[in-house]
Amino acid sequence: MFRSVGGGICDCGDITVMNSNSFCKHHGSNRIPNAHIPYKLIRCTQILLPRLILRFVQHLRSHASPTKSNTYSTIEEFTSLTSLFDLFDDLCNAGSCIRTIFTDCLLNIELYEKFNTQSLIDDLPNISYDVYLQQLNETSSLLMPISLRTDNSSVYFHIKKATCLLDEILFWLVKYQIPERLLKSLLMLLTDLNFKSLCIRSFLNIYGMIIDRLIHCQNSRERMNSSRLVHMSVQLFSNSNITVQAIKEYHLMELILSSLYSIFANIQINCQLQKPKENYHLVIYEMDFSKNMHYWPIISDFINILSHEYASREFLLEKRFFITWIKIISWFQGMNVNHHEIESEILLQSNTNYLFAFTMETECCAMVVWTIVAHIMKPDFLDITMKVINYLFLEVKQWFSSIGFEQYKDVIFCINQFNNYSASQFNFSILVLLILDL
Repeated sequence: MFRSVGGGICDCGDITVMNSNSFCKHHGSNRIPNAHIPYKLIRCTQILLPRLILRFVQHLRSHASPTKSNTYSTIEEFTSLTSLFDLFDDLCNAGSCIRTIFTDCLLNIELYEKFNTQSLIDDLPNISYDVYLQQLNETSSLLMPISLRTDNSSVYFHIKKATCLLDEILFWLVKYQIPERLLKSLLMLLTDLNFKSLCIRSFLNIYGMIIDRLIHCQNSRERMNSSRLVHMSVQLFSNSNITVQAIKEYHLMELILSSLYSIFANIQINCQLQKPKENYHLVIYEMDFSKNMHYWPIISDFINILSHEYASREFLLEKRFFITWIKIISWFQGMNVNHHEIESEILLQSNTNYLFAFTMETECCAMVVWTIVAHIMKPDFLDITMKVINYLFLEVKQWFSSIGFEQYKDVIFCINQFNNYSASQFNFSILVLLILDL
């Protein structure tokens, strides 16, 4: 398995990510076919592997705290499972045939139901299924902002009860602060495109759980551990077919926008400019969060999703999606204002707040716009872009009013000009960037 510095595994063989002409001899139509594996050689694996995975899930359950007050096992305690993870890695490296046995076991609904109703392993203690259910019920869910809700939508992204071993293993993966060896084993299985397309449902089920954990944890180390999951998400969201499926069937766009909204809404403070007691504005600030760029995994996922034309089109077409994002980026206006120290020399004062704010705004706002602009340059995006620009103009006017700046005649002039001119006379990418830069 190839593990890049940016995260994830080798994309060779995935035609939605790479040009098929660049595939190596082990992938694609030109790959050298493997000889048929005799049934007797894999029979042992078919018997042994399910037992190993079931015992592993029992181990995860047995170390779970029965109540919220107790702590989970730390990542370091997973070193006792090194031999098991080494075995899993060797089996995955043995070839696609063994990996198929592995993935079939993880996705087998009947096996999971039997596992929770009776002990399939007579010589091992049966760890109660109630342990998992209790932990599931105590886990908080991600809240959907009002701007995204519809009459039929739920207020929360509730974590659904597991229906297979993969669902529960991903649940414990987050609970145990995403141990690296377990994450690596799951990444190795994503080389199976069929498994990757089926994994997206289970992954999105615990995505909101990750965000909620990222928001409420105060420890920087725990936040950094949560960012490890980007190694899995980059593999799933880079695939165009899987991303489209997730948007249509699993509310991916609502989930990612709710995640962004919750993260940045949680790190706001009252604006200190002008009259603080009368100023109701909020700006983004939180040194540890911005300094260590804990927001980066979610922004990376968002940009990765929008890199697909279908996703960008849906994002711009659906008013509630775009309005929610406009609300989020409006929080970045005037954030992290520098305060001069009265008792120290000006030359000795730090400018790190400004640098963190600039980096944060570039990654969270500008990069998203650049990704969208890559799509709207096409003629069939013309009508959509006109609606988007109108939304942006209205938001700029509202923002000026909210900060008490009523002299925005230039913006009104631009609106009038925009309404008078034909759409073909505008360079939409420049106009969008100009409005956002106001």
